[in-house]
Amino acid sequence: MSNEEQARVFASNLNYYLDLNGMTQIEAAEKIGVSQQRFNTWAQGKAYPRMDMIQKLADLFGIQKSNLIDVPQNVHDNEYYLDPETARRAQEIFTDKDLCILFDAARGSRPEDLQMAADLLKRLKETNPDG
Repeated sequence: MSNEEQARVFASNLNYYLDLNGMTQIEAAEKIGVSQQRFNTWAQGKAYPRMDMIQKLADLFGIQKSNLIDVPQNVHDNEYYLDPETARRAQEIFTDKDLCILFDAARGSRPEDLQMAADLLKRLKETNPDG
């Protein structure tokens, strides 16, 4: 794959995970410590980041680096969760180490059901900090 193709694949994947996480380029750039201008060149496919920046982005999104640099095996619309809002909330929960257990939930869950389960687990954790 050429450098230009690699940058386009990365940009597509990056924009997908920004949307999935309800995050702007500005927010993501700040969180990983790069300028908004540099981040924008990645999101437009004009430049390709260094591997350490790809790792920071993968950590930010709670995914593997390969999710950002490889051509997806399936179309993003066919992801595990059927509803995009459920997928976004699931990503938020995935990055919360205390709530990862929720990933045993059914993929057809409504976003509000997933959020209700997360809130319940948080309340249970507050009442039983050792559990």
